Amino acid sequence: METKEHRKRQYFVVLVDDEEKVHQAIRMFLEKHMVLKELKSFYSPVELLEYLNTTDDPIDLILLDIHFKNSGLSGLDAIPFIREEYPYLPIILLTGMDSEAIREAQEFTNTYFIPKPVTGSHLIRMIDFYVGKSEHEAKEIMELEKKIEEHRQYQSLLEEEMKSLEEDRDRYKERLSATNEKKAFENLKEIIGNLIKNSEVTDYAIEDLENIYFKRRELFSSLVNGILEFDRDPTTTPGAHIHKYKGVEDVYSVRLSRKARLYIYKGPSTPKRRIIRVDVRHDSAHIEQWLKTHYKRYADPKPGRGGPK
Repeated sequence: METKEHRKRQYFVVLVDDEEKVHQAIRMFLEKHMVLKELKSFYSPVELLEYLNTTDDPIDLILLDIHFKNSGLSGLDAIPFIREEYPYLPIILLTGMDSEAIREAQEFTNTYFIPKPVTGSHLIRMIDFYVGKSEHEAKEIMELEKKIEEHRQYQSLLEEEMKSLEEDRDRYKERLSATNEKKAFENLKEIIGNLIKNSEVTDYAIEDLENIYFKRRELFSSLVNGILEFDRDPTTTPGAHIHKYKGVEDVYSVRLSRKARLYIYKGPSTPKRRIIRVDVRHDSAHIEQWLKTHYKRYADPKPGRGGPK
């Protein structure tokens, strides 16, 4: 039996399913248990995304079906777009025992599933548990902010070294040779390697950074800062834009900004995340072909810093 204290906890729920009977049943379950503050009903992922892009409603969780008829998106397809705006909002997927869908859903944070047909008691228990879990993680953000300060100290070291190099470059601009420029980048590469603790940087990614250093200098500092932030904790990158890269096994795409994206490999035999490419050209066709062609090298269990190129 529900206690008086438990009944005081009510939720703002968004439900997305293309079956009207599911909407009716879930509304009945939630109202019966007196846990429903408000229910917003949508019948396709497209309708959901349009709503999320414009609303300021205090949403507590999303109940999301996986399979939709006559829709351009599945429930799984919609999750990355939801995470762009709501990185910590709990999502409970309504699904049959679709093992492939469940495996894909587990790639996303705060995303869970409940099998259809949905029972009232099971649904209520899951809502209570996962909303509470999400709120607990949100409270931990304050603690993460303290840890960011340590990262900022590392970042200051890098910025000071880069500033020193820039001052030297201005002072001796006419005397600097290509060899000296190369040496300057080698010094920066060593510093970056010492600051990165939780990832491996392959030779392929180092080549990308070198090209950016010489050809897109204005992006280099902010890009390196983004890589260090990702290395410290991927969930604190802006919007946590980390997506499974379809078509290449165990490869993920990490959006650092509108101008830069990382491609990382995290296979079953790799103890650390492996940064394999740094892309500022947004040439997705080239990247996809490269990832498929070089897979055996960057996915090698012991590639050193990327193996032979």
